[in-house]
Amino acid sequence: MKNKQTSKKGKPNTSFKAVSKSAKGKHRTQNQAGAKRHFAKKVKEKSQDTHAAKTGFRRSESVKSSARNAHGEKPANVESHGVRHLTIEAAFDGQRVDNYLRRIMTGVPKSRLYQMLRKGEVRLNKKRVKAESRVSAGDIIRIPPTTVQASGTFVPERAIAAIKNAVLHQDEHFLVLNKPAGIAVHGGSKNQYGVIDAVRQAFPDAGWELCHRLDKDTSGCLVLANSRQALNAFQQQSMAGEIHKQYLTLVKGTWVANELLITTPLEKQISRMNDHGEFEQVVEGGDSDTHSVFTTREHYAKTTLMQVVIKTGKTHQIRVHAAQNKHPVAMDDKYGDFKWNRALEKLGLPRMFLHAHIIRFRAFEEIVHVSADLPADLQGFLDEHC
Repeated sequence: MKNKQTSKKGKPNTSFKAVSKSAKGKHRTQNQAGAKRHFAKKVKEKSQDTHAAKTGFRRSESVKSSARNAHGEKPANVESHGVRHLTIEAAFDGQRVDNYLRRIMTGVPKSRLYQMLRKGEVRLNKKRVKAESRVSAGDIIRIPPTTVQASGTFVPERAIAAIKNAVLHQDEHFLVLNKPAGIAVHGGSKNQYGVIDAVRQAFPDAGWELCHRLDKDTSGCLVLANSRQALNAFQQQSMAGEIHKQYLTLVKGTWVANELLITTPLEKQISRMNDHGEFEQVVEGGDSDTHSVFTTREHYAKTTLMQVVIKTGKTHQIRVHAAQNKHPVAMDDKYGDFKWNRALEKLGLPRMFLHAHIIRFRAFEEIVHVSADLPADLQGFLDEHC
């Protein structure tokens, strides 16, 4: 006969039952959160090796230094600099301070650059300066002591080759790439290098700068300028809403409206780690409208292929607008539907279904119109499962 647990007074002890019941909901919530984190990690790991083999880029490469990196190649030698006082050249007139620092200190982690600015180690004309401040020709900027790789950010040879093969358009002012998914536009705390680093090493004869950004897991048209003049010209068109950006995305469910304009304002909320050492997430709010025009391209059984034209370029704009309209983007691990994402993963969708399909802008006296077809991983999923 089994003995019951008893307290010191000889009465049956049933407290363990109460604890189990009260913690049931808490444990369920914790298990769901843990499963969600596990799923996001599993998706990234599953597609990492395949992606690297196809594009030459490896997802989430470690920044930690070692004798040899993951590709078996030796990183550049390290060199140290004392305090430097640099005069801003005319070519950089009007550039943001943080972008200028990234340009001249390519071997320094992005998190360290922003730390320098927060602590006042960087001075512009002997005064503290913010990251978003602009430099002018003739200004004197103080750079604190740093330790960097002698040849800048290390980029594997196969990544440089992949960038050269990704060129869709190049002229005397601009370069348009078909950016592969899985590589950030900038290197950071979680990425050894970014697209900009690979471009500068693939085409070293020009001073390349990013004209805009794409999310790490978004593929497609990405524009870079080879001079400050060209960059300013692109940004002026962008602020005026004169640049045509068209995306393709697969969303959950049947999108009823053939065309829908969404203008919900968006703003960043501190809640998630980014390259600056902060936590951020995009939520509804802010004082300026955003413009996303969703147009139905193709209806499938349980999904819809959408064309999205954006007039503004807020962070995660398409992803947030789609989720707010109850049609989240496929495999969006931040604003999407977790259970649906898991089902898509089992069907073979390797990453978020968002692709920068077309971009059109004015390159001084000419109009540049470039398109990038859906990459094989996304088109293959449509052909087989939709």
